[in-house]
Amino acid sequence: MKILELGLLNWGPYEGAHTLPLDVSPEAPVVLIRGENMRGKTSLLRAIVWCMYGAMKQQDGRTPFELSRMVNWGALELNSADFEVSMKAEHRGEQFELTRSGRATTNSFGETHVESVKVSMLVAGKTAVAEKNIRDILDGILSEQISDFYFFDGEMLNRFEERLREDKESTRRFVRDQVERALGLPFLAALKTDLDDILATLSYQIQKIAKGSKKAVELQNELAEIEQLLGVKSRDVAELTSAQEVLRLSIERLDAELESAADIRESFYRRKSLEREVEIDTRDLEDYRLQLSGYADKNWWFPLAKRLRAKSDIAANKLQQARGIETERIRLSVQLEALENQRGDSHCQSCGQLMPHDHLADLDAREAAVLARLDELNGQTDLEGVQLEMSRLADFAGGTALQERIVDIEDDIRRLKMRLDRKRSEIRGLDEILGGSNLEIASLEAQRRSEKDKLAEYGQDIEKAEEDTRILRARRTELRSEIGKLPEVDPLDRKRMKVYSEAVEVVGNSFEEFRSSMRAQIESQASEIFRTLTTEKDYTGVLLREDYSLAVLDDDGRPMNNISAGANQVLTMSFIGALSKLSADAPMVMDTPLGRLDKGHRASILRWVASMPTQAIIFVQSGEYDPATDAELLGGKIGREFVIERISANNSQVVPA
Repeated sequence: MKILELGLLNWGPYEGAHTLPLDVSPEAPVVLIRGENMRGKTSLLRAIVWCMYGAMKQQDGRTPFELSRMVNWGALELNSADFEVSMKAEHRGEQFELTRSGRATTNSFGETHVESVKVSMLVAGKTAVAEKNIRDILDGILSEQISDFYFFDGEMLNRFEERLREDKESTRRFVRDQVERALGLPFLAALKTDLDDILATLSYQIQKIAKGSKKAVELQNELAEIEQLLGVKSRDVAELTSAQEVLRLSIERLDAELESAADIRESFYRRKSLEREVEIDTRDLEDYRLQLSGYADKNWWFPLAKRLRAKSDIAANKLQQARGIETERIRLSVQLEALENQRGDSHCQSCGQLMPHDHLADLDAREAAVLARLDELNGQTDLEGVQLEMSRLADFAGGTALQERIVDIEDDIRRLKMRLDRKRSEIRGLDEILGGSNLEIASLEAQRRSEKDKLAEYGQDIEKAEEDTRILRARRTELRSEIGKLPEVDPLDRKRMKVYSEAVEVVGNSFEEFRSSMRAQIESQASEIFRTLTTEKDYTGVLLREDYSLAVLDDDGRPMNNISAGANQVLTMSFIGALSKLSADAPMVMDTPLGRLDKGHRASILRWVASMPTQAIIFVQSGEYDPATDAELLGGKIGREFVIERISANNSQVVPA
């Protein structure tokens, strides 16, 4: 999809009618819109979102944003105003125009009410789409479910970053949910649900037929019990998930209250940072311990490594000596053969004359010396035996390198433990400062700790309930199959039961394969983007573990113990970029995405934006983008550039830069 034009009528700070051309070419796909804060950048982002989906959210990403707040105040001075957002766009070569409009009124209390909201859609400039079909068509172009990977602001990046830094269990579930949402696993889940429903209906019909035998009664009773337990587990997961969301909102509120206390702000931020670092260090410590455990399992002989190495060195020396002796033996044998040939039958082999007696005596003496040396060498060494010993010790020859690696890991573990002790000690000190400031702060602190613990506990309960559900479903499948095999069941129904059961099994097995494939794709894309964005040469990529925990890799491919705040932000951008790149072909619309980044990371992100194959619309303020120095980072890819100007308190306009 590509946005060609955006039209506004009395929307946000844009009083009256405004038209913003956004069509760009593949050679220059970037639209840059510059404006200071409070001028109307976010209003343009919200206009696109509302036009597409008829709803908006506040910056927390959850709470609905009231449409009445987007009606221009100046237009409402006469107590009523029409408002509208229209968007011309192109998708797969076909243009369409989408329009949402309404009317707003104000009462004597200054409250704004919206009425008569309408939506219309024209395809190819002439074909009107029935209103009931518009939502389905738009979901086919860019589903609302994944739209926040394409239409987002700096606050959304902050939310993602905070979620990626939460306790391990919450982070894993969050990452898994985003990956599955972006790459279509909900579709597989819906397919499995449909098949389950069909199978349940068929199973119920078969159960009504198969009632006669004792075996049938036993199977049906157990199946009824399984169905009841599955219902309980499903409700448990739903309630726990809902409770988690309530807790997250409560923790966000508590964090905001604690942050507002100026006298403890620095301590509060320091503790929050330390808690994240302790969690990362603890996970890395476990990784190191698992590595040591793996080495111990594979290298059972390592405690004897020094002795084995010494034996290997001795054997190597023996082998060298044996080879030297063998070489000398061969040389002497050749020499002996030459002497014997030279003496021959006491006649010179060249002229045939009888050799002088003294020459024969000399040959005899030399031959005797060679034989004596050969006798001396015989039995000094066993070359084959030494070679056999060396082959037995060859498997242990890497002991030195392994020992060095284990020493490195043990050093890392010692350093990590020392860091953890220091950080936990500092956290305890900060707890005393924050908890002892006054009664209100202490109460907030206690509530926050309790809710964080409860959040982690709910996560564990959900995992347990989901595992129980998998076991129960497997047993339900077995029971349905056994009932289907009863002799009183119609053969056609039995066959249908078998086919649907196999289909459910195939879809179920596809989940893990699909998840594994998705993880690999996300990891690859996120690593590629991360390497493009990061300014740290020690960072080489992103690891997405099987449990959906994210980590940054060092130049040896190991998870990093600690990364900078800038790197955390780049990790977030890389994760979102990977999700969007793999999920749909749509423009990226970003509102103030660079505000918290340092100059180096801002430059990297601008270069990355310039490399995007699709349209990119970026809203920036002067603190994050300077056209005099930063325009070159976009490499000539700016297709359109605008500036938002303030005309009055209630009116802004967008003009070409």
